[in-house]
Amino acid sequence: METNSKNPKIKILKDGPYFVSGSVSLSEKLIVSRGHGYILEEGRELPQSAEYALCRCGHSKNPPFCDGTHVKIGFKGNETASKSGFDDRAGILHGPGLDLLDDRRCALPGSATGNKETSGN
Repeated sequence: METNSKNPKIKILKDGPYFVSGSVSLSEKLIVSRGHGYILEEGRELPQSAEYALCRCGHSKNPPFCDGTHVKIGFKGNETASKSGFDDRAGILHGPGLDLLDDRRCALPGSATGNKETSGN
């Protein structure tokens, strides 16, 4: 594998995974409740590589890595990025002792590697 850490890239493959190149280190962080707040803790150790195919459909049996399931389920990667500001996109999620202003981009299960029930959203 060719290593090029000075030129990291992410390519979105049509109806497929995110292809990451340039020897980008990959790690998992867990959000853990502590007292009245949250902290980040190290998650599981992930294999390191010069290139990765990361799941975008949310159905891989080996997240965060792509296992080809997107082909079997007919995943359509039609999502687009909003150009509106955060305040225009966000809504309030009420919780016990804490309300969260959230634009629902990354905080939902399946937004990148979880089990999203609908494809392409």
